[in-house]
Amino acid sequence: MRFIGNIAILIIFLGFSPLVSSAGELALFKESITEEGTRHPYMGGCSGIFYVKLDENVPDMRDFHDYSCEGDYSLTLEGPPNTTVTLFGNVSHITDRGYLVLRKTDDRKVWIIYLGSFKSGTWFHVDPEDKRYGGYDIYYHEGWNFERYISSVKWGKWWAGHLPSLSKN
Repeated sequence: MRFIGNIAILIIFLGFSPLVSSAGELALFKESITEEGTRHPYMGGCSGIFYVKLDENVPDMRDFHDYSCEGDYSLTLEGPPNTTVTLFGNVSHITDRGYLVLRKTDDRKVWIIYLGSFKSGTWFHVDPEDKRYGGYDIYYHEGWNFERYISSVKWGKWWAGHLPSLSKN
């Protein structure tokens, strides 16, 4: 009887956890790459999801199970307008291996598939193509294979002035 009770609690917990956790959250999806260089989320053992709750800075993602796997990241971001998060290509929020600053412009979920596809060194505004997703402003500073080696995450504005700088902060 205790076993059935534990199973019921587990089912309830798993059923409600997405509702609780989606209030403000970054989800980084590491997806395998086939030999042709295209994405294929159903092949290989190197696909995983790394969740970061709103305002929870992560200085080192190397503990993420799939960190060392060959693959590219994509992301979703949920939270209120002006939620800002930066992904760094180096640990401890160091900018020398590239970074991407993402700022939501409305209350809908943002979904970005190709992180390295933005012009480097300038703010860029993206309106959603699909009304189910939200708009955002993005600042990208390219780094070698940045979309494969995201290593730390920081919430909020960490730089002085209009443009993010190349300094550790």
